[in-house]
Amino acid sequence: MLSNLLVKTYKSLRTRGFSATRAVIIRKLKLRRKAANMVLPDENVLQKQRDSRFEKKILFSVITPLYNTPEKFLQEMIDSVAAQTYPNWELCLCDASDDSHAYVGKLCKKLAGMDKRIRYERLSKNEGISGNTNACIKLATGDYFALLDHDDLLHPSALYEAARAICDEGADFVYTDEAKFRLAMKDYFDPAYKPDFAKDDLRSCNYICHLTVYSRKLFELVGPYDKTKDGSQDHDMVLRMTEKAEKIVHIPQILYFWRAHAGSVSTGVSVKPYATQAGIDAVAAQLKRQNEPGKVETVYPYPSLYQVRYDFDSKPLISVIIYGDSSIPDLNRCIASVDNLTNYYPVELCILQENRSEKEMKAAMVRFPTVKPFRVIWQDQQKQDSGSLNEAVRQCQGEVLFFLNADTELVAEDWAKEMLMYAVRRDAGAVGMKIFDGRLRIYSAGVALDGNESCALHHMHRGVPANDLGYEAALRHTRNVSILAGTCFMVSRRAFELAGGFREEMGPYRFADLCLRMREQKLLNIWIPFAAAVYWGPDPCLDADSRHFRDTWREKLNCADPYYNPNVKKLRVF
Repeated sequence: MLSNLLVKTYKSLRTRGFSATRAVIIRKLKLRRKAANMVLPDENVLQKQRDSRFEKKILFSVITPLYNTPEKFLQEMIDSVAAQTYPNWELCLCDASDDSHAYVGKLCKKLAGMDKRIRYERLSKNEGISGNTNACIKLATGDYFALLDHDDLLHPSALYEAARAICDEGADFVYTDEAKFRLAMKDYFDPAYKPDFAKDDLRSCNYICHLTVYSRKLFELVGPYDKTKDGSQDHDMVLRMTEKAEKIVHIPQILYFWRAHAGSVSTGVSVKPYATQAGIDAVAAQLKRQNEPGKVETVYPYPSLYQVRYDFDSKPLISVIIYGDSSIPDLNRCIASVDNLTNYYPVELCILQENRSEKEMKAAMVRFPTVKPFRVIWQDQQKQDSGSLNEAVRQCQGEVLFFLNADTELVAEDWAKEMLMYAVRRDAGAVGMKIFDGRLRIYSAGVALDGNESCALHHMHRGVPANDLGYEAALRHTRNVSILAGTCFMVSRRAFELAGGFREEMGPYRFADLCLRMREQKLLNIWIPFAAAVYWGPDPCLDADSRHFRDTWREKLNCADPYYNPNVKKLRVF
């Protein structure tokens, strides 16, 4: 275990450097220290759950295919099911072990004789993980299926909490948070605190993973498991099920423990390299089903992270709207970055300027002959920023709008294409990029609703090194977020108008307000790590201007952010 840790640390130092490796170690230590007592309830809580009764008497079929399972792991897995505080379950075990592992069948038959809820079947041949899982489901009689790997453990409250989600919220698909362990559940590590359902996160990686519980009806609608996706069969099934589910519920509690040992994918996907291609195929299959043409690639060097490169036939005009009061040198730097790093056309450049003369602007722009066409929009000094931004949108011709703060410098050559492929999606609201500060640390990687009226918004990952992976690799893959920073902000004109444009009274919160109104229109705000900029300006102090924003969105601010797990918020992981 120690040697494995040293190897990981050495690799991290080589690939990411000292500061990013230090940040990862600090984050993991912080998680372990703060989260130590958040998982295992005391006996009083467990007893209350045992004494509880639900209106619906749901039978859970725990689905566990077996293959050469180590005897100790097998016994511990079955014990974790037997310890459930919700008693109405059956454990469906289909055994494809070879003859040298005959103890698997002997132990299962012995335990089935002691508890009739354990159902065991010996398979005539090994059909692979998908085929064996399908065999377990054929054995099952339950209303809902819960997937449990043969060497993992369930939290004692797992089925109780799933039953509560089904009865209270009408869920037909449920998933929970999870953690890894090596020897005992109480010594867990690497807790995975997940967001609620997020389409773009799921296309980037199987963040849902364990524990998943779904209705028989939903399985019959989309099943069975696909043998051609072995290695990523769970990701494929989750993609298919979440397309059809009527009510997806995420339980933000660690209710599943994934055993880390040699040969387990929990230690790294490299132990099953075929899983990488299977994952690519699973996401590509969803794109085809959803009629969203695109190509799926891995995010180098992370084989279990995927990037979708969406196709778009038309070449819409992008209106780059540079706003904000800055010095001429800062404005020149901003314009130069657009000029030098834009390899997509057509683009028009619109500059909002209140304190610059036409002569000054012409002198500034003469240095940038390749940015065509461009226009200067003179800001009405009687209007607030939101009003002038709306006026800029009215004067611009673009089907796609890109708002860029004048104190910002683009640093990614393909920024326009990377953002545009998402912005033109019919379900897209705003699209944002990775923003660094002048020290090359994260300035903003999406913004969360903090649920605290005195500090309504939280810039995720602020202050971490530029090359940090982020919590659960969140800085390396496309994600859905509630709000995006207005520093670099792309949106289609259609989505902008659907949400009603900017509201002047929101002042510096105009972008946050627009994002929330786009969410009300069922549009997804999307953050991508494949485009980047540096914000050189001062950190704006927004508290004095936040009253109207807080009053308008009070109810939403006091609710949990669907893309920001409450445990992450509590522990301030990012």
